[in-house]
Amino acid sequence: MNEFLSILLVDDEESILECIGGYLSDLGHRVEKTKDGNNALQKINEKNYDVVLADVLISGIDGLSLLSKIQDVRQEISVIILSRHSNMDMVIQALRLGATDFLSKPIKTEELDYAIEKIIRRRSLRKNTRRFSETLKSIQSCRILNKAYPTMIAASQAMKKVEYQISEAARCGMDTIMITGETGTGKEVVATKIHEQSNAPEAPFIAISCPVLSDSLMESELFGHVKGSFTGAISDREGYFEMANHGTLFLDEVADLSPKAQGALLRVLETRTFRRIGSSQEIAVNLRVITATNACLEKAISEGKFRQDLFYRLNLYRIALVPLRERKEDILPLANYFLSCYTKRNGKKDLILSREAQDALYKYDFMGNVRELKNIIERAAMVCNSNIITSEQLVFFQTASPSLGAVVEEEKIAMLKALEKNKWNLRQVAHDLNIPYSSLRYKLKKWRINKS
Repeated sequence: MNEFLSILLVDDEESILECIGGYLSDLGHRVEKTKDGNNALQKINEKNYDVVLADVLISGIDGLSLLSKIQDVRQEISVIILSRHSNMDMVIQALRLGATDFLSKPIKTEELDYAIEKIIRRRSLRKNTRRFSETLKSIQSCRILNKAYPTMIAASQAMKKVEYQISEAARCGMDTIMITGETGTGKEVVATKIHEQSNAPEAPFIAISCPVLSDSLMESELFGHVKGSFTGAISDREGYFEMANHGTLFLDEVADLSPKAQGALLRVLETRTFRRIGSSQEIAVNLRVITATNACLEKAISEGKFRQDLFYRLNLYRIALVPLRERKEDILPLANYFLSCYTKRNGKKDLILSREAQDALYKYDFMGNVRELKNIIERAAMVCNSNIITSEQLVFFQTASPSLGAVVEEEKIAMLKALEKNKWNLRQVAHDLNIPYSSLRYKLKKWRINKS
């Protein structure tokens, strides 16, 4: 043990005060002693203690009453109950009142060591949780104050409409918003803009990818749990809804939620309350829930894959993002923005696009949308050895040029191998081939590749 605690020992037996108090002092802990429960309560109100060791039978107020009063005024204090005449009912009562541990007399030093070590680990977890929370707030505060949120380019009428909807959603206090659009169109950027315009700088913005929420962990991740609620629950834990309280919870790819997760989400959206796993206490939250999807939820409903009642609840206010190929006015402003970001981030001289490069970008159908454009621009900036990016330095993921038929054929073969290897798990195939999921689906349709 390399952390030393401030401990109050409360026992009417002089031998316990001397023996256990001396043992803990020898370990380096700061120990104070008293025989009276009322005196102990007075000390607790006047000083900061990390741990209280209290016998059940003490003068003034008994140990369990002292435990109850400590829980009312100083919940952060860990309490270990001691007793020479313990039974299972007494142990259960103490634990229900909030005791960290229960030790029977005569006290074995090994058991005492283990109880103190558990408290130290628990304190460490609490510190890490608080540190994470404060770090999260600080990072978000800096992002807003330094205007480091991703810039949203709105040269086209379609994106000007999105800008208006963001302002409207923030102004009207919309607490449930759905953002739809193909992969790479900038759904999370829109979500952060809504958050930025609606909340104080320190308000949390928690982004979650729904496909990673397995049924076995979904409730714990979303709603949290209390200590001992299941194997491995060694301490109380906040869920994402609690972490996002007074801020924004962003649920990306919501169409991939399992039926069980959809039901749990529906209840929270309707009541804005939930219970941690293992707890009967209802927790109320005040937050904005923003969901995003690249799937057609109406089709998913007709196929029985998505709950209709959840769809109606999520679809309170909808922002639809148009694919980049349908708003070509945004292509060159976005390209120049990504160039500027790259040169500033890497300390390079300013770069410009040649006329031919601009024409090539304008004519290209970005199946991966803004994300694909960003990757193309950054790659070109990396290989450019002058201050002008040429069309030859722009590497596109698809082409209609017949001279590249061999390349296309090679790409088809690689795709077929990846499909076979991953048993037609399209998201994993897209990951292996390092292409956007939407581009994969486009090419499968274009080349008429199907499972049969």
